[in-house]
Amino acid sequence: MRHSLGLLLLVLLIGPTALAAERPFIPHTDETIVVDGRLDEAVWSKAAEFELPYETRPGENTPAPLHTQAWLIHSDTHLYVAFRAHDPDPSRIRAYFRERDDIFGDDLVSITLDPYGGQRRGYQLFVNPLGVQADLFINELAGTEDSSYGFIWDSAGRITDDGYEVEIAIPFSSLRFPASDKAMTWGLDLVRFYNREHSRRFALSPLERGNDCYLCQVRPVDGFAGTRSGSRLELTPELSLGERRFPAETGDGQVREQDSNLGVTAQWALTPSLTLTGTVNPDFSQVAVDPLELDINQPFGIQRQERRPFFQESADVFQTPMESVQTRNLIEPSAGLKLAGQLGAQAVGLFHVRDRQLNLIRPGPESAEFLRLDQESESTAFRLRRDVLRDSGVGLLLTRRTAEDYENNVVSLDGQFRPSRRDTLRYQWARSETRDGLGEDNGPEPEEGQARYLNYQHERRNVYAGLSHDHRDAEFRADLGFMPQTGIEENSAWAGTRWFGDGSGFLTEADLRVQHRRRDSLVDDQRLLRDDELQLALQGQRQSRLTVASSRFEQWQGGQRFDGERWFTRVQYEPIRGLRLEAEADGGDQIDFVGLRAGESRRFAPRLRADIGRHLELDLRYQREILDVDEGRLFTASTRELRAGWYPGLRTSLRLISQWADIERDASLYPDGMGEDEVIWANQLTFTWRLDPRTEFIAGYSDRRSGASREALSRDAQRIFVKMSYAWQI
Repeated sequence: MRHSLGLLLLVLLIGPTALAAERPFIPHTDETIVVDGRLDEAVWSKAAEFELPYETRPGENTPAPLHTQAWLIHSDTHLYVAFRAHDPDPSRIRAYFRERDDIFGDDLVSITLDPYGGQRRGYQLFVNPLGVQADLFINELAGTEDSSYGFIWDSAGRITDDGYEVEIAIPFSSLRFPASDKAMTWGLDLVRFYNREHSRRFALSPLERGNDCYLCQVRPVDGFAGTRSGSRLELTPELSLGERRFPAETGDGQVREQDSNLGVTAQWALTPSLTLTGTVNPDFSQVAVDPLELDINQPFGIQRQERRPFFQESADVFQTPMESVQTRNLIEPSAGLKLAGQLGAQAVGLFHVRDRQLNLIRPGPESAEFLRLDQESESTAFRLRRDVLRDSGVGLLLTRRTAEDYENNVVSLDGQFRPSRRDTLRYQWARSETRDGLGEDNGPEPEEGQARYLNYQHERRNVYAGLSHDHRDAEFRADLGFMPQTGIEENSAWAGTRWFGDGSGFLTEADLRVQHRRRDSLVDDQRLLRDDELQLALQGQRQSRLTVASSRFEQWQGGQRFDGERWFTRVQYEPIRGLRLEAEADGGDQIDFVGLRAGESRRFAPRLRADIGRHLELDLRYQREILDVDEGRLFTASTRELRAGWYPGLRTSLRLISQWADIERDASLYPDGMGEDEVIWANQLTFTWRLDPRTEFIAGYSDRRSGASREALSRDAQRIFVKMSYAWQI
């Protein structure tokens, strides 16, 4: 209280302008810095210098035990950042050549930028001691950190006799911020991650535990006068050449199909913070294959991650508490147009995509139907979000999908309200209208439905609690999103307590949480689920993490009640540097959703990741799942996966992915025609040279074999391809 009164008196005596002058100032330079990881340019002596004085994890804003310096300076076109991280034993520095965004666990330095100073959206860029990059877009309104979109920036690093040095050049054209001829105030944090027995975090800004708003706690800095985000045109032509081979429909021989594509993507910065992107005839096929995931006995399917750059650009703008936009629904687009950015306190987003196929979900309270038709469709989303109060916001979302005999329209209002730093309320209301005449049992008359969602969280240092409410009419459909379960109302409540260590013992954090869920069907007023769960999560030395959970449930399916108990555990441990062991296991009572009977399941999924030297990585994964019913074993399903990568340097890689899935079913326990065995073997080998996220050369080979048994495997797909793209900035 005395500190608050003193600060108020200081403001009254000298005025807020004088206090603002105490903020660090980032100077300007006309010189160009060569980003090579060597801090030998004289210009660094003119830069703003910072120390990273705090250890925020596991220490709680205690003095950092190691010395870390950082420098910032900017030109008209770039922000330059340098780090010098001192280390008493450089031989123990963790640093590997890896894929972009796959370096968490290494020693790292990072810079966080909030160019609007609004504590709502920001960029976080990471670099390991060898110069490998990772980046995140922080969205405080949605409570998310998105690593899917790759910003274009430059970095280099090197290990020295007393630690390591890193240089970073961030083009202002890669950021979005308001243009001004006067000095601006940005939010800034500088962080170093020091991973040894404990994972330690050193930072410029202290962090208050129990405050879930990170950008609210970063340090304001002044500068950047006259800089521009960049009014530029970027053209990215892309060419793919290849050939597909697959069995002929007659079952005799193979069919060869040319798989070539020429497309172009154009990006134009209409204003420093508003970008128009268009793409014609893009090759939106996935280069990296999705992992083989067992979706047996899963009534609502599995969600896939978006990796395609056109959809990753400004994806945060379209985020809402309910997942109303999921662009993996768009399978084979022929053209797309997107407008996204910030206009003062408003975030704006609009995209329209023409797709050669129609992929949608017909949701329900107990299961969902997945439909994929070979017919053209169009999808549109419009988003408007406005900042209100200090760190709250409101938003509007409109989506539309159309095809022959089909139309789905959704209007949605959402937002976040923070009455205090410890309390957060997120909400959404949506209304849909759907005309689905695609099936024999679906009439052309439109159906209307509503949905609403509320989530309240209260956070303190050692305790937290929350409530959520999710209501979706049976007639509600958000076909551009991923909402496969409708016709339900679910209410949840949870509370927990945390303990923090100071890094002197084995444990650094413990979290005990209890949760209750209740889900009811709105179709027939039938109960669907009552679930009580107790969970304990521990973190400790050697990157160790342990999570154990136990739950009791009452679940109704097809009008029948099933009671039971389930357990779950996950463990991660690093016995020696460069070797990480992980394992998941769960089991207990489980419903057979095909036969509507009680069963008992068990699943075991270990994983081993090994870094061999700085250039080679091995990733071995295994999963085995069984389901037993009273009559016997219904199925045994297993997957094996090998991922190997060789990374000669920052820009090149050679990667092998081999996946094997084996599903054995007892046909006598299934309805007719549903108990077949299945074996899948898929392989992919790719060579990649990547200058930046949009300039790359990829050559690869992939094939897929399947059959009813190992002896009956036959190749049903084969592909050879080359993909090239280059980003021209005009």
